[in-house]
Amino acid sequence: MLAARHITLRHSRVRHSNDNAHVERFNRTLQDECVSSYPLRRNVTQARLEEYLDYYNNGRRHMGIAMRRPRELMHA
Repeated sequence: MLAARHITLRHSRVRHSNDNAHVERFNRTLQDECVSSYPLRRNVTQARLEEYLDYYNNGRRHMGIAMRRPRELMHA
């Protein structure tokens, strides 16, 4: 499936924990703000993830980008 979409699989290097730090932080944010507060039934989780990702990109302010929303960077 990845090859069909021209996506290259990349692994983190051994003993280089910062290689994937941004993804690990995003996963932690999803766990803390979204997934952990709902039952882990697939249909509920999928619907909640879709709602949360919209909020994350369009409504939530991010400290790492000067308290702006990611959508604001796309329109700059």
